[in-house]
Amino acid sequence: MVFEDWVGQEYANLCVLYRAGADVPEPIQQCGSAILMDYIGDAVRPAPMLIGATVSYEEAQRLFDQAMRNIRIFLMKDRVHGDLSPYNMLLWKGRLVIIDLPQVVHARWNDEAFKVLQRDIENILQFFSRRGVKASASQLAIDLWTRYRRGELEIE
Repeated sequence: MVFEDWVGQEYANLCVLYRAGADVPEPIQQCGSAILMDYIGDAVRPAPMLIGATVSYEEAQRLFDQAMRNIRIFLMKDRVHGDLSPYNMLLWKGRLVIIDLPQVVHARWNDEAFKVLQRDIENILQFFSRRGVKASASQLAIDLWTRYRRGELEIE
């Protein structure tokens, strides 16, 4: 029963975030301990995880910006991924798709939400900084959190 509740929570998060415009797979249905969602890939292969994908220096900033846009959308819906990394992002046809959402942290109710947000940003920045992206994870997290707490977040 606990596992089904956990799956149900992931499905609910997918639904909220997909409707908000986040780059997550489209949730189709939940049945017990299974979630049916949009397949990301083609007839030959599934989309690769970002960690194993080839990302040029030219596309790194664009993809990082897309990741940050998604972090903002999550936060606008009072959510922080909780385990965001290149292992939980797929790269397909030039766009990121964020997966693996069972550990989502609710930003308004979890005292550790800011720390989790900062860790998520650090994880993705570590990947993208090796490809030329320059940013401060701490400053990005502080800025987002401040705007979130003031109700001033926008998708951009």
